[in-house]
Parts: sequence; C-alpha cells; structure tokens
Amino acid sequence: MTHYVAGNGDQQIKLMVDITTNGFAWTRVFMLLPDGTKFPVPAGVSDATGDIRPLALGQASALQGKSVHVVTKIELFWEDLATRKIEFGKIGARYVFDNGADGHKEVTAPDQVINASGDFTTIYLLTTVKLD
Repeated sequence: MTHYVAGNGDQQIKLMVDITTNGFAWTRVFMLLPDGTKFPVPAGVSDATGDIRPLALGQASALQGKSVHVVTKIELFWEDLATRKIEFGKIGARYVFDNGADGHKEVTAPDQVINASGDFTTIYLLTTVKLD
C-alpha cells in the first residue's frame, strides 16, 4: 500500500486521477476510515474517460489515518481477443496527490489489475493510498 503524508494543517489535500485507455472507463473514489468503513467521496466520479480532475479530499488534519480507495472499471469493446489483449497492454493509470506535507506525489501503477471477465472485456484497476 502506498502512503501519502497529508500533514496536520488545514490545507485541502487534492487528488487527480488520469486513466489511459482506448476503451471506456469509469472511476469512483472512496474514503476508508481506520475501522474499515468505506464511503464514497461525493465529487469523486468520472465520466467515460476514467479521469478525475483535481478533487479536494478534505483538510489534512481531518484525513489522518484514513485511506483513499480508487476503483476504475474499463470496458474494452473490440470483437477479437487478440486486439483486446493489445489494448489491455496499453492501459495505464496515474494517481496524483497534492498540497500535503509530501507535496506533489504521483503513483503510476494501480495496486491490482483484474481481468474480471477473463476475456479482456471488463478490467478493474484498484488502488489504495493511506493518508498519514
């Protein structure tokens, strides 16, 4: 699991998500509390690009001990398996955190890439970043 030092000030910690794919992608951001409770971040929803513009997660001091969980679903729609495999290999993700004690920090790979359908038509990218 990746860590981001948010700090203990009142500055807003920001997250941006950049998904690279030729398919359709949707991203959703969740906040995880230390006890494991998960709730969606209201503005943390993407359009069909999978990207999320800079999003304020909250004040650094209020985020201590929480984690950010980012889930992206990608649909690859080519008819043949060979093309879908090629497009699967082109998928990329970049998660950018800003404004905390760690400054600008980029995570350039998800924690998990899941070929949910087994035939490269539905892919999930999962990433969790602990906020310190």
